[in-house]
Amino acid sequence: MRDAKPGAVAGGQPTLDSRIVLLVNEAYRHAQPIAGLADTRALWAAAGIDPQAPGVFSETDGATAVSALAEQLGTHRVWERFPAAAR
Repeated sequence: MRDAKPGAVAGGQPTLDSRIVLLVNEAYRHAQPIAGLADTRALWAAAGIDPQAPGVFSETDGATAVSALAEQLGTHRVWERFPAAAR
């Protein structure tokens, strides 16, 4: 079965692309820093991500998001996201 087309409109609202939701969720579970621009509440919710978690950046300003993400990428992983027993 094929996924719906990215950005398809359902009920007057664009839908989230399930491939993007999966990609973001996997990056989160692999302790990768992630950033989103503008209103990312629906994406974080669909991917099961706490927007206040370490290494998760939601910014309306692209320069701020890129700066925060670039700084975090230097650490490669965001281990603070998980309890010490899970590491």
